[in-house]
Amino acid sequence: MSIDNVIRGQEAYDYLIKANEYNEEAPEGQEWVVFDVELKVNEGDEDEPYYEIGMFTPISSNGEEIPQGNYPTFSDGEQFGDVDLYEGGTAKGKFGILVPEGDDSLMEYNGNSFTTSVFFALK
Repeated sequence: MSIDNVIRGQEAYDYLIKANEYNEEAPEGQEWVVFDVELKVNEGDEDEPYYEIGMFTPISSNGEEIPQGNYPTFSDGEQFGDVDLYEGGTAKGKFGILVPEGDDSLMEYNGNSFTTSVFFALK
């Protein structure tokens, strides 16, 4: 998995408004973070797909999970996740979360197993 093209704050909100005019501004004290995600299934079962749900949890710099009361909507086909993948398959798309303004938050990815976490910096 890789995370790229991280944008935050007003730039992220401007992107979201272009994607869907009904996306809401971040609540006071928070900012949007939008990023590209790419996931490749290196090993898998040829009979059972790996269902990618796009499970991300933002963690603040003080170690607390950041509740998400609002999720953005992207243009058709842009959203990451909600896809079946087989060995060698790749999923790409955008994802957006809310974090405290200016916070060095991390993003935790759990996948569909919930047994292993991977953390990414949102810079």
